[in-house]
Amino acid sequence: MRNITKKIMIFSMIGIIQTGFGASIIEASAFQDDRPGDRDYQEARFDHRDHDRDEFRQREYDRRVREENDRYEQEIQRHHFESRRDWRERRAHEKHRHEAILQRLAQERDQPGPFHRR
Repeated sequence: MRNITKKIMIFSMIGIIQTGFGASIIEASAFQDDRPGDRDYQEARFDHRDHDRDEFRQREYDRRVREENDRYEQEIQRHHFESRRDWRERRAHEKHRHEAILQRLAQERDQPGPFHRR
């Protein structure tokens, strides 16, 4: 009886040790996907798309601001046929228009797009 009890205890300990080794080997195996869970993977893809979209919107905004600044620089130049008073009035009008356009561009940039996720 004593001999059987020793054998049962030894074999059960060996079984527990083998199970522990097997579990650690399975966790470390190369067959397991290293990719995060499907939900995390999709979130990462969407975040990447959002980042690309934000970069595109920023480049588009910068391009439009540059165009507006160029237009403004051309418009505030004094024409050779223009009187000083007319030029000052036109310059004040163009300055107001320029500031309004820049504000509108900034608002458009800050607005979320139609497919923006919340």
